[in-house]
Amino acid sequence: MASAGYPPSAFECINVSVLQRNVHDGVTCVYCRKNHQRALESVQASLEAETRAKTEALRSKKKLEQDINELEMAADDANRGRAECEKLVKKIQQQLADTQREVMVLAVFACLLVSRTFDRAVAPEPPLLPGAI
Repeated sequence: MASAGYPPSAFECINVSVLQRNVHDGVTCVYCRKNHQRALESVQASLEAETRAKTEALRSKKKLEQDINELEMAADDANRGRAECEKLVKKIQQQLADTQREVMVLAVFACLLVSRTFDRAVAPEPPLLPGAI
């Protein structure tokens, strides 16, 4: 920029310095822009991954809630069935106790009947009273 044979003027030196700084700043801006672009892409990729993970977590949560509801209904059904079985067992136990009492009563009556029959079979006939003939 200096004229032929003359030393550069102060203005020319400042102008060259400013131009060099601008070029350096421009290169630095390009690098900064590229770094920012890479950082932005990284953040976007992270955001997308987190969004996918959140969506999957919500899907899993919904599925687990449905499973819990189904299990609760199955548990309710099982509890109702158990209660009905307990009632039936109690009823059958009562019927068994009643039947055992009836068998005991019948056994006592049978023993008394056998005893009376045996007493009649073994007992001698009463003697005839004189004059009854």
